[in-house]
Amino acid sequence: TLELLVVNRDPVQQRIEMHGNKLELEQLITLALAVNEMLINSVKHVLPCVRDCYIAMECRLIEDEFHFTYSDNGPDLPESNIGTLMGTGIRLIHKLARQLEAKIRVEKDNTGKIEYLLIFSKMTKNI
Repeated sequence: TLELLVVNRDPVQQRIEMHGNKLELEQLITLALAVNEMLINSVKHVLPCVRDCYIAMECRLIEDEFHFTYSDNGPDLPESNIGTLMGTGIRLIHKLARQLEAKIRVEKDNTGKIEYLLIFSKMTKNI
């Protein structure tokens, strides 16, 4: 499980579900780098603004495709800002998604929750 240590704050709620999926090492490393960047964004932008922070991650294998979802209850930003969230971290997440040959979708709801969905195929081993 993932634990985030936050000094002088309420604990971060987390939910992580991995359903026995086996990623190839190259995919696992790339996905881990993307998750790291998502976590950094949550720590930078959610923890300072949201009292009861939560982070959720899930990876499921659906019809030979991995569906990885990451979400947090980010601060409520105006709807027009979702398209302009193109800091270095977001650009890196998109670049890593391209390395996974993943379709990526980023959604924000009216409560401020941000959700990333990456859908990618299982890599075949190069022998």
